[in-house]
Amino acid sequence: MNVRLEGTWTVERAGELKDILLQAVTSGEMEVDFTAVREADLSFFQLLHAAQKSCIKTGVSVRFLPTLSPILETRACWTGLGGIVKS
Repeated sequence: MNVRLEGTWTVERAGELKDILLQAVTSGEMEVDFTAVREADLSFFQLLHAAQKSCIKTGVSVRFLPTLSPILETRACWTGLGGIVKS
């Protein structure tokens, strides 16, 4: 399943993101595009990390496209999760 995330992904939308990622994980294949993400906080990166772990555990193919803006790449690194969104 291709997931194209857009806009702001902060704790207020964590439940929505969790639902999107769960659906993608259960589809058997997941590719996530961050091109249109303008804002994100720690909850965003934590949910991506959890989805990645679930995919690995269940044998689901997962790919995060390295399309975060430079500022969000920096934030990902600050959270300690920069590796999951880099090429």
